[in-house]
Amino acid sequence: MRTGRYQEPLIPDNIESLMNFAGKLEHSISYRHPSTYLGQRVAVLGSGSSGEELSREISSTAQRVFVCAHQNSRAFFPQEEGIYGERRNISRHREIHACQGRDIVLACGERLTDIDTLLLCTGFRVSNTLLSLFPGAVLSGNQICITPLYLNTFHPVYPELMVFGMPMASVVNATYHCQAKLVTGYATGQFRLPSEKQRIFAAQQTELKQSGRLGGCRT
Repeated sequence: MRTGRYQEPLIPDNIESLMNFAGKLEHSISYRHPSTYLGQRVAVLGSGSSGEELSREISSTAQRVFVCAHQNSRAFFPQEEGIYGERRNISRHREIHACQGRDIVLACGERLTDIDTLLLCTGFRVSNTLLSLFPGAVLSGNQICITPLYLNTFHPVYPELMVFGMPMASVVNATYHCQAKLVTGYATGQFRLPSEKQRIFAAQQTELKQSGRLGGCRT
């Protein structure tokens, strides 16, 4: 099953007064060039592939870049501390709790002031149709993928159900290529999958690694 999921931006619904942010509010789907942010103070929400890549690219022209994300979102990855980046103008912060004018209030109470642009690197919405086709599937902890999936591809209970394009952090074209090889190998009997119990455990560990938290109830 191919998902075609990179179409409808996911806008967080748990940030107070997000739509009333007095600066420029945009989603990564509209990003074109770092020159747009010349001299700006930019807050980037999300530390997945888009958030990590765009924060560094934008830092080449912005005055300051603040990467805001759930505290466990990169728990399994190397963490930069303090100010980092080639121009030493990027820093990491907790997730956003509220917007007040051009200020951003974080979950820990910290306030980022005079933000020019808030860039949402929050992924894309999963359709209800796709969820309904996968028995027992729920939205991932970060709400951008369905889960659980073994190797980000196989339904852990019904491995004959396979989905392309659901890794929570990936290089899209390379991911599709690898998934195609994986599914072909399984379908042609080149390898066997582990037990159902092992697949479920591995799927949950993958989600924890990629999003920092589990989604809803499991099958």
